[in-house]
Amino acid sequence: MIGLMQEAGVQWQREEIFWDRVQKEPGGPMIWTGDGSGFYDYDRAIGAQVAAGINVLGLLDYNPYWFKGKNPHPDEWIEDWGNFVYAAVSRYGRERGWISHWELWNEPNLAASGYESGLYEIKDFVRILQVGRAAAQAADPNARIVLGGLATIQGEASGFTYDHLDYLNRVAQAGGWDAVDIIGLHPYHLGPPEGASQRPGRATTMTEELARMDDLLWQYGPKPIWITELGWASSQSFHGVDEMTQAWQLVRAYMLTLSHPAVEKCSGMTCAMTSIPVHPITRPCIIRMKWSCTSAYCGAPTH
Repeated sequence: MIGLMQEAGVQWQREEIFWDRVQKEPGGPMIWTGDGSGFYDYDRAIGAQVAAGINVLGLLDYNPYWFKGKNPHPDEWIEDWGNFVYAAVSRYGRERGWISHWELWNEPNLAASGYESGLYEIKDFVRILQVGRAAAQAADPNARIVLGGLATIQGEASGFTYDHLDYLNRVAQAGGWDAVDIIGLHPYHLGPPEGASQRPGRATTMTEELARMDDLLWQYGPKPIWITELGWASSQSFHGVDEMTQAWQLVRAYMLTLSHPAVEKCSGMTCAMTSIPVHPITRPCIIRMKWSCTSAYCGAPTH
């Protein structure tokens, strides 16, 4: 796998460190070497990538193991969150020098990873950022914080799912802008990157959404944008595309986004796809589950 990443020219890879896989009880030990199944061995995975010259963005996310299936207020676990962030940044940042950039949470504007993961109000996500930043920089003063990637939604917002840029505006209004160094975005589009996708109340192109982002940067202060997920699924689903279309659209999306002055990095989602063998691949990928390469692999470098 590492060899394929090097051959593709991958420069950055995001490693998602799940809190509930590392720590099973409040104040309990943190296990960074996996559960014996071969998965979640962060020491091995991160170390191998760093040794291969690949930069790693550490992604820290979701509420703790001991509150899964319950509805606690964030007050009940926010201190534990800070301890988890501190431990991760200490281990892979200050002590080993492997990771300097940390993304806090993932897609908090979606109900599944926001409200249903314990962030009942936007101000709760702001606390995640503020406590996480304080913990990360106490562990490693050189740590840089990426706002957990906000995902575009198709169609209208509903329930506890928000338009990504409306959510970002409300995060800024609640005091979260200064808690991050970089804005993370996941600007998924169903059609070609140059075309329009339906958003709440309007159809808009990727270029137009970046212009909306510019307005927020002008209003709240300049910050670089990192696109930490982007891609098209090669699947048999209604929104799927064939692998050649996937490849061309990914390359064009890189060109479109990286030509924007505020966009510093753009990463495809994902480098490898694993799934139940009888099911179609339903997520964007450039390397199949048995390590063969899709057409997108030829245009995959992540900058």
